[in-house]
Order: sequence, then structure tokens, then C-alpha cells
Amino acid sequence: MSEMDKFEISDSNVLKRYKGNDSIVVVPNRVKEIERCVFYNCDLLEEISIPDGIEIIDETNFIECKNLKFNEADGVRYLGNKNNPYLVLVSAEKNIKEHDIKEGCKLIKGNAFDLCSELVRISIPSTVRQIGYMAFYNCYSLSEVKISEGVEKIYSCAFENCSIENLQLPNSLKYIGENAFSMVSLKEVSISNEILYIGCGAFAYNDIRYNEYKEGCYFGSDKNPYLCFVKPKDKNTSNIDIHSNCKIIYSNAFSKCKNLKNIKLPDGLVQIGKNAFQECYELEAINIPSNVTLIDECAFASCKRLKSIKIPNQRITIESGAFMECSSIETLELINAIVSDNVFDGCNGLKRLVVGEASNLYGYYIFSGCNSLKEAILPKKLENSTIIDELNEIGNVKITYV
Repeated sequence: MSEMDKFEISDSNVLKRYKGNDSIVVVPNRVKEIERCVFYNCDLLEEISIPDGIEIIDETNFIECKNLKFNEADGVRYLGNKNNPYLVLVSAEKNIKEHDIKEGCKLIKGNAFDLCSELVRISIPSTVRQIGYMAFYNCYSLSEVKISEGVEKIYSCAFENCSIENLQLPNSLKYIGENAFSMVSLKEVSISNEILYIGCGAFAYNDIRYNEYKEGCYFGSDKNPYLCFVKPKDKNTSNIDIHSNCKIIYSNAFSKCKNLKNIKLPDGLVQIGKNAFQECYELEAINIPSNVTLIDECAFASCKRLKSIKIPNQRITIESGAFMECSSIETLELINAIVSDNVFDGCNGLKRLVVGEASNLYGYYIFSGCNSLKEAILPKKLENSTIIDELNEIGNVKITYV
């Protein structure tokens, strides 16, 4: 077996499997991601060289690799290559109290400092691009965190259960995962206007001082204090005016606001969070602005009176169950949408469906329970897809291919 044959690499440069048993491994330069458990429990592995272009390493890698030699600095273990031995921060001693992460580090692997309960201070340099899943989870004493410009993604639960009262996030940050800063004692947070995604519960169970505008509570920064709409002041409100500078509707923002009837979403909005309008029973119409790129899971689920929805023609991702059980929707146009599982499941008032050539309906049971559907205008590429099986199961749907 040749050296390259030992690596199973996808067309998207994901290392999916290592089939060798060498003590020294050089990961090919084209690899951008190392998938789950590729290097898990590798007893023979002693040295590994990781390419500079690496972007993602699943947190399960390098666990139980008992003979693997790390590059160590002040109680912290790194992996990399000859030119950059500190490319990936892998793990730390459990009794570590503080650490300045080495310049050149690009990734902080998931679970790297998990349960380092004595860690008080961490400094993250400008070379770091990503902070992995649960990287500082349950670092109960961690109160001093410096995150330098350059960090682009902070993954789910990264700092959950820490003790960070004040947090200045860098302008470079684009992505904050679910529960990333949940239960960290936050009182103040500053988030750049460049942010594109804030996951469900990213700042849950904190005592953050919100910025108020009319009927709503927001957080953001000095430049844009109204970046993210968090919640209405009164859950019983029927009308609300969202600030024009708002870019994100936070998860659960209007969930179970059962009297909400009218809302105008601002033109600059990019994300509608998970469960954002779930069970807003009186909501009848919604116009999704053209800049929105994501409607997250169950965002409008069980909005029973929602009859009119306008989804933009620009590329938009619609996650699982986003419009589930919206039983009053009658017509639907998906011109350029990426659609996940169960998105329109239970929309039993839907009568007419139009799908554009650019759309990607990859999910399962997208139209399950749409028993009133009579007409579907679809691109020819869907002719042999699972969507047709769903429509045939409904029965009596006139399908036209264009």
C-alpha cells in the first residue's frame, strides 16, 4: 500500500479514515478537516505531522493515543509540524492555572481544557481561528479571557460553566455556537456587527444588561447596541417595532408570544434563530428580508394562523421543522432554498407549491402531512427524488416539471 493509499480523503478534502498502522504519520497537505475518530485509540502512533491548512479537527481525535508525543509548553500539549509545532492545541493538565496560548496556534481542539477547574486566566492570540466544541467547558474558575482579533468561530459549549463577567469579542468573529457562553456569569458582552450566526442559548442563564429600544431588549456593541434582538419586554405584546440595525433574531425570542399579530423584520436581518416565533398563534403574515441566509430549526413552528410567507429569491437555508404545523399556509415558493427535514411537515392547508431550479430539497419528510396539496411545479432534477415519493403518498397532486 502506497503512502497516499493509507488515507481516505473526500473530494472536499476531509480525512475520513487512516488505514495504515505506522508510528510516524504525515497528514497530506490537501487535508482541511480530520473527521471523527480517525486517530482515536491509535496505540502505535508516536508522531504526527499536521498541515498548516488544517481548519477542523473533531474532538475525538488523539484520545487514547498512549504513545503519541506532543509538543508541550507550560502544561499544555500541542501538535503541528516542523515549521509550526504549536498549530493545534490538543489538551492541558487538569491543574493548570493560567496559560498564554502559543503564537502560531490555529485551532483549539474540542475538550482541550475540559474540567480544568483551577484555570483562572487564558490568553488567545491572533493566530487562532477556531475555538472547539467544549474547549473550556466546566472551567469553573476561568474569569479572565482575552480573545484576540483573528478568531472567527467559537463552537458550541466552548466556555459553558465558566465565570466570565465581562466579555469583549473580536471584530473578526463570525460564528458563535449553541450554549457557547451559557452559565458563565456574564453581565456585559460586546459583539461585533460582523457576526453572522449566534446559536441557540449561546448566552443563556446569564444576567446580561440588555439595551432597550421601544418594546424590545437587545445586545450588541457600542457601535451597534441593537445587533441582536433577544426578547420583547412584554410576552403579551401584539405589535412590535424591531430596530433597523438588528441583524439577528435570537433563539426563542418570540416563542409563545401568543398575542403577536404584526411584526416587520428589518432589511439588514441575516438570521432568524431557533424557535424564534414558535407558537405565535396569532401571527398571520411574515415577509423574510432578502439578506436573511438562515431560518433556524422550528423558527415558525406551530404558527397556526400564518397564511402568508414570502421567502426571498436569494440563497437561504431553512432548517428542520422551521414551518412545521403552520396549517394555514396555502401557497409556497422556494426559488433558491436549501431545505432540511420536516420543514413543512403538517402544513395541511398547503395547496400549491413552486420549487425553483436552484433549490436543494435534501431533507426527509419535508412535506409530510401536507394532505391538501393539489399542485406542485418542480424542476426536472427532482423527477426521481424522495420528494416525488412524498407527493405520491399524499395522492392526487398534479406535478408539472419545468
